[in-house]
Amino acid sequence: MQLTAHRYHSFCPKTRAARATALVFMVLAITGCASTFRVDSEVQSYARWPQPASADPQAQPPVVPAAPQTYQFDRLPSQQQATSAGPSPSQAMLEAAASNSLMRHGWTAAADATPARWLVQISGGTVVLARAPLEDPWDPWGSRFGIGIGGRGGHVWTSFGLHGGYSPYYVRKVSVLIRDRDSGKVVYETHATHDGRWNDTTRLWQTIMDAALDGFPVPPAGPRVINTDLQR
Repeated sequence: MQLTAHRYHSFCPKTRAARATALVFMVLAITGCASTFRVDSEVQSYARWPQPASADPQAQPPVVPAAPQTYQFDRLPSQQQATSAGPSPSQAMLEAAASNSLMRHGWTAAADATPARWLVQISGGTVVLARAPLEDPWDPWGSRFGIGIGGRGGHVWTSFGLHGGYSPYYVRKVSVLIRDRDSGKVVYETHATHDGRWNDTTRLWQTIMDAALDGFPVPPAGPRVINTDLQR
């Protein structure tokens, strides 16, 4: 459902140009404050690096691998065949984002066939909701308000309206597991979740992945929120 009121104006070219310019500035004023978008990622990480060889392993702190380090991606059978479907990212996109994030911490993918000590497994996905969790499902107007500006045949029109229905709401999550090839044990685990209406792709997934690996390889204990401001 849409209720829209239109108003048409006829006037001389100079007046038309002046009013069109005023409308442009009005739009810039409305949208100028929304030039950045905040990605707030909920993150929780766990580290369990190998203990040193000792008669009493508990008496020694774990050995955190110092940069530089090399790794290889380890795909599950389902990930080897999966392709991008709908709003979820492809496995290649997730791994590219992880490569960028790990590189900032001095970890790089092995360039040759020599097995690297660390195996990195990446997963991620999107759940699309019809509306935000806190929005009223019985509200017939939803959450949309529209402003339109246009012109035709010497007329300039403005349109103000309320549009029924809700915008889609996206819940995205990435997970990173790092295993020690020698022992097969998971030595690092991290998860990051972000939800919102922004339907971006590569930039958004990269930001969430960066948040997931924040503090690597010795992350803070407990859940935390990583805020990143991006230009629209």
